[in-house]
Amino acid sequence: MKQIELSEVDGAIIMMQENIKYYSRFTGEEGIIMVHSFVQYLIVKDEYVEQAKHQSPNYKIVNANNKDALGFLNIVFKELGIHTIWFEEDYIKPWEYESLKNNLEQVKLIPKDGNTLI
Repeated sequence: MKQIELSEVDGAIIMMQENIKYYSRFTGEEGIIMVHSFVQYLIVKDEYVEQAKHQSPNYKIVNANNKDALGFLNIVFKELGIHTIWFEEDYIKPWEYESLKNNLEQVKLIPKDGNTLI
């Protein structure tokens, strides 16, 4: 598997629960991590906010459902000047990929194998 150079991406989206737990210590059932060199966000639904605050003190916690999460990510990507995002292509569901592709404006998704998808 090809390794991606850090300079090839501006940030990462992590959606696989095992990886979310590994990186953030958050054990809730759903969440999304967005990592950038300046900031780390853990996006969770309302019922997981307090748990996320306690388990993931090094992350900024964002309360959002899936649709709101994409809107939030769009804003953050624009503010931080993010144009390329690494993601876990072997975990993401086809509808999640399509949703990311269709809703993240001017952001190129880079799968972990390094082959650009969009």
